[in-house]
Amino acid sequence: MVETFDWTLYALLVPYFSGQLVGPGAAGTLVSYAGFAVGFLVRPLGSVVLGRFGDRRGRRAAMLVSMTVVAAGCFAFAALPTADYFGAGSVVLLVLVRMVQGLAVGAENATAAAYVTETAPPGRRMLYSGVSYGGVILGTVLCYLVLAALLAHFGPQQLRAGGWRAGFAVGGLLGLTAVLIRRWAQESPEFLACARTGRPLSDTPGSRSPRLVRRNATAVFLMTAGLTSGYYLAIVYLPQYVRHTAGPADAPGTAAMVAPLLVLLALMAATGALADRVGARPVFRAGLLLTALVTVPAYAAVGARRLPAWIAASLVLACLAGPLATANR
Repeated sequence: MVETFDWTLYALLVPYFSGQLVGPGAAGTLVSYAGFAVGFLVRPLGSVVLGRFGDRRGRRAAMLVSMTVVAAGCFAFAALPTADYFGAGSVVLLVLVRMVQGLAVGAENATAAAYVTETAPPGRRMLYSGVSYGGVILGTVLCYLVLAALLAHFGPQQLRAGGWRAGFAVGGLLGLTAVLIRRWAQESPEFLACARTGRPLSDTPGSRSPRLVRRNATAVFLMTAGLTSGYYLAIVYLPQYVRHTAGPADAPGTAAMVAPLLVLLALMAATGALADRVGARPVFRAGLLLTALVTVPAYAAVGARRLPAWIAASLVLACLAGPLATANR
């Protein structure tokens, strides 16, 4: 939950900090969103590097490292100098911090998925996956609540004038809390068993076929790319789409995005339990097919002001519930 909050908060605060850190107008906003994209580009590298670290040192150690880096990145964002003071250097620092965060978040997702899979009871792994991945949704809910609180307290103008730093400071403090929680977590029993016997974690029948491993890795990479695009289109782009088609967002409008995320949270647990019965593949495929069919009409209805944004977001995210619940596995 905290990792998602720290990661997603950047995107929601772009309209407020871009003028100070990058420059005014659309150009500054686009460059700031490019920094968001750069963070995604390095996430696969972080997944590989710290994923290997997690195989050697344990899931708990890898999750501690990744969360510490993400929290440090939030504190760094809160302290970044403005473009008026540091010039183009502020943009460079912005991108560098986001890249470091991207490396850590890439490792976080892979390690957390492995941890849940290895600790969940047999026959209930999809349910546990859906519930645990719900932390991503709760982190996003927390983002919208914090942004709504900042808007209510500072107002849009004061938020652009520097109030946005408070949001990143909150993220850093939550990150430190998450680090403490992880220090109390027990290591994966499967990892400990492998460490005692000296058997590699990847020593399974399927892992002995490099061709099969490459095929599966490519398939998971492509599935994750499509799933992630649909998710962020709904939770990050939709509020900006509404802002440009229906006017600036206010605190109540921002808080209204919480309802679709709560719908998604409940459906993820339900579809995870369903996947334990019928299999993950049909649930995953059906959800992505529905997403492809629903997304464009939903956005068109919002643009024509025939559908409230929170209803459109609820429809799109409901379709994504199944894929999100089963993606961890």
